[in-house]
Amino acid sequence: MSDISKAIGNKAELYEAALRNGFYLPKFKCSIITEDYIYGVLIGNVLCPKYSAIKLLPCPRPPDKETLIKLAEEAMSKQSKSLGIDASHTPDKGWLISIISSFNP
Repeated sequence: MSDISKAIGNKAELYEAALRNGFYLPKFKCSIITEDYIYGVLIGNVLCPKYSAIKLLPCPRPPDKETLIKLAEEAMSKQSKSLGIDASHTPDKGWLISIISSFNP
């Protein structure tokens, strides 16, 4: 990570770099958005789809966040990488719904 740290000054710039590379990240204020998470996305260690893979479907009454996390992990279980979600680092509900609708409609 030291090479990237030399080129990118802070978490906001790292987040912007990932967005510019087409990654569909959770909102910046989410607890999952850490420098380690974004760096993992950029180097391919953490599973994060690109905008081109996202297909939105309506979800007028979404379940609670824990259920959405479980459904998102199931939808992406065929991948060899983790979504990077743990108890203290979670994405927003909108991002989870987007992942589920794109990969397990």
